[in-house]
Amino acid sequence: TYNHAQYLPFAIASVLGQAFRNWEAIIVDDGSTDETRDVVAQFSDGRVSYTYQQNRGLPAARNAGIRMARGKYLAFLDADDRWDPAFLNRMVAALNRHPNAPFVYCGVRFMDCQGRPLPRIVPAGPPPATYSAALTRIRSFLAHSLLCRKNDVITLGLFDETLTSCEDWDLWLRLIKELGPPSPVEQPLAWYRLSGNAMSSHTERMLLNMRRVIDKHSKPGSGLRREAYASACFVAAIGYLMKRNRPGVVDHLRQAQSLDPLFFKRPELYYELLCGSQPKGHRGIIAELDLRANVQAAWEMLSSSLPEDLSRFQELEARFVRARLLLTATQMACCQSNQRLVLELFLRAIIQKPAIVLESRMWRLLARGALGRWLKLHAAEIVSTGHQL
Repeated sequence: TYNHAQYLPFAIASVLGQAFRNWEAIIVDDGSTDETRDVVAQFSDGRVSYTYQQNRGLPAARNAGIRMARGKYLAFLDADDRWDPAFLNRMVAALNRHPNAPFVYCGVRFMDCQGRPLPRIVPAGPPPATYSAALTRIRSFLAHSLLCRKNDVITLGLFDETLTSCEDWDLWLRLIKELGPPSPVEQPLAWYRLSGNAMSSHTERMLLNMRRVIDKHSKPGSGLRREAYASACFVAAIGYLMKRNRPGVVDHLRQAQSLDPLFFKRPELYYELLCGSQPKGHRGIIAELDLRANVQAAWEMLSSSLPEDLSRFQELEARFVRARLLLTATQMACCQSNQRLVLELFLRAIIQKPAIVLESRMWRLLARGALGRWLKLHAAEIVSTGHQL
């Protein structure tokens, strides 16, 4: 913890409230100048210990705690976050069931700075199939949503104290590379507090450290490094998008495309752009989106990131990009049950690039029962509207 005395009682209380009772909590005070020491002194449970060190940064604080730990397993909880009462019970059981997994991880819920629940829930999701996939898709796991074995972390060298962020992603990559893919626990058992001072809100610093981690895990000039760099630029672009910094979005999309020629074929690109400036605690809540406006804004950013002097081939590719954007928006409109918008976007996608119907994503879209039935019922209207367009 560092100067988070106002949140620390809630984090400690969430540990004390665990159904799993065989734990120790080591609070490492990384040079706080607030009332952190006094807050900890209010808790008399003998399983809670406190240590103070001069400010050395998050990786060094975590390493200090690891060296002091006496248990078999490690879990990391920042002072402004908290756990569900079932966290340790279910995570320990999961890691015991998967002895070959380097760690287990769970879903995450979001709360605002006052601790009030926000609508977004991030499921655990499937693990990266390979080490390369974990690197190139920037699949980082929030530190407090994870449980690992102390001996594995010590063997692989602890957190890298030269990194000022992304040190957790670096360690997870090392664990995956040496021991294989992790195992998910589907329930959302960790809570993440959103704050303007969160380390993840510093976009350029995050990008710099992502690149440093990528350099550690890839060879110079390799396709793996270029693809991972492109993903890092994409993460930065989304950070700027949430800050409503459109030039920052365009600049980093342009960098990503120059690094990875297949970048504009990534489905997640269109989804994130269509989420617009939705903040983290609401991001992905499709019912709250103005899709028509977001389609226009997303296309303006995408078109600005394309080369200025397009060849004939690039012009065709640009039409595919716009068609993919519209098709993704069609899928999201289905989630809103906005039938009129579904029809409009569906037809615009086909008119923009008829060959889009050959993509497997189109057939998956049509296979969705509700949309498939709706299209059959409105076939005549589709033809009529198509002629008007």
